[in-house]
Amino acid sequence: NCGVRYTMLDNHDIALDQDEYISTLRPIVSSELTGAPADKDATKNVTDLFVSLRGALAYTTLTQAWIQVYIVSLQRIQQPKNIDIRRLNAVTRKLRQEPKKLIFSAMTCTGTLDLHTDSGYRRVEDAEDHKGYGMRGLCLLRFGDRPNNKGKAVHLLDSVCKSHRLTVRSSYGAEMLAAAHGYDDAYPTLLTLIELKQGVLKPETLKKYREVGGLNLVLKVTLTIDAEGVYKSLTSRDLKTPAEKTLLGHVCWLREMLTLGLIHTLQWCDTRDMTADGHTKGSIDRELLLEVMIGKQSFKRDTQRHTPHRKAEVQWRTQ
Repeated sequence: NCGVRYTMLDNHDIALDQDEYISTLRPIVSSELTGAPADKDATKNVTDLFVSLRGALAYTTLTQAWIQVYIVSLQRIQQPKNIDIRRLNAVTRKLRQEPKKLIFSAMTCTGTLDLHTDSGYRRVEDAEDHKGYGMRGLCLLRFGDRPNNKGKAVHLLDSVCKSHRLTVRSSYGAEMLAAAHGYDDAYPTLLTLIELKQGVLKPETLKKYREVGGLNLVLKVTLTIDAEGVYKSLTSRDLKTPAEKTLLGHVCWLREMLTLGLIHTLQWCDTRDMTADGHTKGSIDRELLLEVMIGKQSFKRDTQRHTPHRKAEVQWRTQ
């Protein structure tokens, strides 16, 4: 149905594409749309075509992470206007012209993963109400060594782009929620990677990982954010209550994940190096997302890293 094709390349890399499926997508063409005012509601026939094409386009996110933010934005719309139809057509045409491939390079996994989380927040004020809109993104990256010492390789294991479900009142709150919910989204995948290596985990072992820690003895998980205020809240020696007090629970939870080793290292990077930034803003370049899709990622600017002292490793070995 989705037309995902897997191809082994000469260097044993695996390429995933949906070129054939994407070529069947057609922009909406209707006389009811031609010359219609952009701010007017679309007609019933055009709305039905919009819903159909939007649903078909959503299937392409299996391999086309670079357009995910546009699709999520269009999925928010209940009654489309003519401008929304034209935006959907623009995304469809761009995708048909330049479909991308998702590359999984041949590599030996080093057991290190990097969770890139980011959020966008925009406050909209009108005569009737004051609203804040927030989007959050996650890129789950696995690192390894290419054969014959040909350098590092990156696998984009998961890509998440969605709206915040909790109330967002500030950029700090949006970034904190993105970090907490991003790790929560990634946790099942982390356990799956352990099970691929060690076999099915017993319930007692799963409970032990969560309560005692020690996940970092198997996987070194780095949580990367680009909000310096969030970084300081999570790495300060003394816990401080945020100005938005409802976020204290999320701060405590992430600090606990660090203490237990479920998150091995917390990292801050420049916004211009944040791969998940493309999941929260449609106006920026897609370069970073396209790079991780083909197995490349690097920080071109300075980063800050924090690895707390832990006792979980000793407890895990002695129990």
